[in-house]
Amino acid sequence: MRHKNYMTVDKIKHFINTLNRRVQKKLTELPPFHYTQLESAFVPALDESFFKNYQWTKIESNSFWGKPGADFIMRSSFAVPDQSCGKVLALNLPIGNANDFCHPEALVYIDAKPLAGLDCNHQEIA
Repeated sequence: MRHKNYMTVDKIKHFINTLNRRVQKKLTELPPFHYTQLESAFVPALDESFFKNYQWTKIESNSFWGKPGADFIMRSSFAVPDQSCGKVLALNLPIGNANDFCHPEALVYIDAKPLAGLDCNHQEIA
């Protein structure tokens, strides 16, 4: 089946308006992340005792850290500004590169509750 998509002025205006609503209007940098390497892929209960019992290493921005094939947990803290409450927000956590052979994966927790999966092709949580 062949289909032609005719972009009339009204369709183009509607398309541009839809895109404008999805554009990131304001970016806020997150505080530094810290990580701890685990002995296995098993993730213990994420309670206060867990965070106190491990040594946490700061991850410098745009740096290489950790070891290949390592299992680890990363953590950071942030708060949503009052003026952003009720608005559509997205959390961008770029891990890995889709063009690399290595494809890291992660499970993102917010307030100790699992929220979303993350990999080099899915780096934004909305």
